[in-house]
Amino acid sequence: RLEVDGALVRSLSGQTDWTTVSVPLPVGEHVVRWIFSRGRQGGAGANAVYLDRVVWTPAPAPTLAEALDLSLTWTTGGDADWECAYTDASYAGDSCAVSGLIGDYEETWLATSVTGAGRLEFAWATSCEENYDWLEFAVDGEVVNMITGETGWKTVRLDLDEGEHAFRWTYWKDGLDEPELVGADCAFLDYVRWTPATDVTDP
Repeated sequence: RLEVDGALVRSLSGQTDWTTVSVPLPVGEHVVRWIFSRGRQGGAGANAVYLDRVVWTPAPAPTLAEALDLSLTWTTGGDADWECAYTDASYAGDSCAVSGLIGDYEETWLATSVTGAGRLEFAWATSCEENYDWLEFAVDGEVVNMITGETGWKTVRLDLDEGEHAFRWTYWKDGLDEPELVGADCAFLDYVRWTPATDVTDP
């Protein structure tokens, strides 16, 4: 029997040739077990099982659009690029964008743009030294919101008028980090939503 996290996935019995099995796994840690058991005394053949060519292939990292759940043109830069990762700690439970690895007095940003009136929504979080390292959000070059410290996921909703709008999320650090106060020393962004004004429905 092949079990993943205690659940039966596949089984074989009797006289079989080599069989190739492929099992997709969701985000998270998994325990995989192969179990050989006998139902009665005796039996035929070698009374044994065989296992070979066990290969683990990690899923490719998601694109920025996949990680952020919105198919816009995304750019990233600064002293390091934002990265994407599959993680069950993401807001939507699959993947999210994580700020690039930066040092003292450096920054890493992520940006996109839209045209027209509508509503922007997103989830963000930081794990950093409170009131010294920050994740800020700017619209058309003006900072409109900032978070710092161990925030957990927070959601933001912003209604915008007609026009072209540029969005930028920037994580930046000062030079006074104390190791016991830094946390994961990064910022997170996930579940970005852009809804044209004609489709906005308030709860």
